[in-house]
Amino acid sequence: PESGDGTMRLNRPEVRRAEPDPSSTVEGAPTPELTRAAVRALRAGDEAANVARVPVALPEGGTAGSRASAVMEVLSEAAVAERRVWIGYTDTDGRQVSRIVEPSSVDGGFLTAYDTTRDAVHRFAIHRITGVAELAPSD
Repeated sequence: PESGDGTMRLNRPEVRRAEPDPSSTVEGAPTPELTRAAVRALRAGDEAANVARVPVALPEGGTAGSRASAVMEVLSEAAVAERRVWIGYTDTDGRQVSRIVEPSSVDGGFLTAYDTTRDAVHRFAIHRITGVAELAPSD
């Protein structure tokens, strides 16, 4: 930038740094809650990667609504039959994730289901679901 008389004005932006939050550092052994959460996430990830899946055929052509309707129909049937399903999902950050869920309801463009990875009930937007598969019965 230039000053009013045409000379160059150089300066550095003021650097402001906050002190590190002492509660964010991990010291010592992990808590039992953290250990359980890590084990749960590992088991859910292993199951999502290794469980035998039977993909559900979804319409490729046609309108976006026809695909969403087919997804909603499959998930509604799974909710009524109380079956777990695998879903491919694009999260809000654009990452592709896979989840094994137990659907409880499908309405208003959202799937409400128990997510084994999070160990909690979660709402999934239907338009972000990229694939659905039935889980093969375990031996």
